[in-house]
Amino acid sequence: QQTPVVDGTYYLYNPLTEKFLSHGNEWATSAVADDYGSPVTLKDAGDSKFNIYFIDNLLYLGDTYWLYSDCDGDRISSYVITSVTDAEGCYYLESTRLETNNRVYVYTKNDANLYRVAGNATMGDNISNEDQTVWQFLTQAERDVIVAKKSWQTKLL
Repeated sequence: QQTPVVDGTYYLYNPLTEKFLSHGNEWATSAVADDYGSPVTLKDAGDSKFNIYFIDNLLYLGDTYWLYSDCDGDRISSYVITSVTDAEGCYYLESTRLETNNRVYVYTKNDANLYRVAGNATMGDNISNEDQTVWQFLTQAERDVIVAKKSWQTKLL
């Protein structure tokens, strides 16, 4: 199970929702999934774990259940990154803050929390589709292609 290259800037992309990891709500502190994303790097946290660092606000992805993009100190979460079997370039991000590892997922239920990002995925409980927990590490160029394609699709509608 190979982790993406640690050195570099990425956009985390969820193929199921076709959304990127980003900042949300009126304070831009909640972790959300949106059409543009926020650039991140991976910081080695030791013991095969990584912290996800947002380049634009200089803070980390963290907390336990609902995730936030403005964390520092003891709010920073570490993640084990494992490849998805039979899905090249796709990964699970497993939070190590809870007693049992739980995956980071996009909350896709049709209510006010649509596209929030949480760190406590449990199949059959708060998620019904494992693809909610799958992420790709995309480069700026790969992200730009997806954003441009969505822009053109919107204009054609």
